[in-house]
Amino acid sequence: MTRVSDVMTDEVVTIGAEASVRELAQLLSRSRVSGAPVMGPDGRPVGVVSQSDLATYAAHCWARPPQTGRSPSGSFYDGLWLGQVAPEALESLATETRVGDIMAPFVYYASEDTSVLELSGLMLEKHIHRVVVMRGDEVVGMVSSLDLIRGLREQLLTVLTAQ
Repeated sequence: MTRVSDVMTDEVVTIGAEASVRELAQLLSRSRVSGAPVMGPDGRPVGVVSQSDLATYAAHCWARPPQTGRSPSGSFYDGLWLGQVAPEALESLATETRVGDIMAPFVYYASEDTSVLELSGLMLEKHIHRVVVMRGDEVVGMVSSLDLIRGLREQLLTVLTAQ
């Protein structure tokens, strides 16, 4: 049976909760990853952050409620209108906002010997795209939904070529 150790990425990119959102965007872009565990001061994961979290943050920076607080339909919440935000204000927000402010403040864990079947079930049930792989207190890997697809493809190719 395929184990997490067979599909995980073992070069894990991490970021601290006190890093700025700007630093996060640069790290994800430079590292070519879509998310990372967020590490606390003790070196243990305290959350997970992704490109999706960055996109949500950016959308909130660019959107603002109308001056009256209500949209034309009268609803307070469906009225996030595109606002005019100065580029220097966005730069300031990206530098001042911390990763800990936008991360998902929970972490799903697996061990290296967890079965991929069990892990995929967890990911489907919790609607998550990445799981941190731990060995004791140490982060040793990360499994994303793309890692699972890659592993499944390799298994299918092996089966098909054996026929």
